[in-house]
Amino acid sequence: LAWQDQLSPPSLSDTTGLPPDRLEQALAIVATEGLVGFDLSAGAYFHRVLPFRLDRMERLNPRLKSARKLFAAGAVTLGDEVSTVASDGVVHELRIKAGQLTCTCPWYAKHKGARGPCKHALAVELAMEAAHDRE
Repeated sequence: LAWQDQLSPPSLSDTTGLPPDRLEQALAIVATEGLVGFDLSAGAYFHRVLPFRLDRMERLNPRLKSARKLFAAGAVTLGDEVSTVASDGVVHELRIKAGQLTCTCPWYAKHKGARGPCKHALAVELAMEAAHDRE
């Protein structure tokens, strides 16, 4: 989102690779955070920023808080094809399929990513970002 007067869902769908129905859901979620608005007269979303404290993110997303703890504890092992996260005495395996991390945990088995990534996937993403930053 780059301060556009209007956000085009078809264009955003192409850019993000999200199907149109998932993109509409994502825009609705982002709107609840105040990052986009919906102009009723124009019938279009627009980019906006409301004051938002980043320290609220962990309170709003307990999986992110858990992922940060896993990452800080060194529970993540990155691999070429399979990464692992040791959590609560279990080692979960994560693979990238179609651009998404899949996990062997019960959260992923139940939701298949429909409710966002599991804490293990978030921990792997944190580790991948850290590895990229070190390069």
